[in-house]
Amino acid sequence: MTTQSDARLSLQLLATARKRTLSPRSCTEADLRRAISDLYYALFHAVCEALVEPVGADPENPAFVDFLRGLYRIPEHHLLERRCKDALASGFSPEVRRFAQRVIALKNKRTLADYDFLEVFSISDVQSEIDLVESALHDLRQMPQADRVRFAMFVGLDPKRGR
Repeated sequence: MTTQSDARLSLQLLATARKRTLSPRSCTEADLRRAISDLYYALFHAVCEALVEPVGADPENPAFVDFLRGLYRIPEHHLLERRCKDALASGFSPEVRRFAQRVIALKNKRTLADYDFLEVFSISDVQSEIDLVESALHDLRQMPQADRVRFAMFVGLDPKRGR
């Protein structure tokens, strides 16, 4: 479970998704849709966080803050999904491949939640996704930093962009 003091947006989004489903009797379709979106964005922000992790943080230095914001904003949603599909066939660990699978699945579910008004979400499915995302985030945090950053660079940076 996420603590209130954890500054990582990925974990805060996970906690928000969980809060949206805590009371099944009062949970609305809108709550379920927002929870799905929160879960996708938790994974998206985990990639961004891993991408900037080796740089550290110096919030007092304006040049550093600008650099960090720029680096954090590089990943794009379509690229992330495509590169996660590529990661499934690469030499990444099983934990990374499970994380990539969650990104792909939740990107598609988020699109349905945000744009398909006929799609219906059940609380049990959303709660299951919450557990899967929590596990994926935990696995990502537990792997060695070099592996986490290598994966974030693989899925978050477009190799064609620098040419």
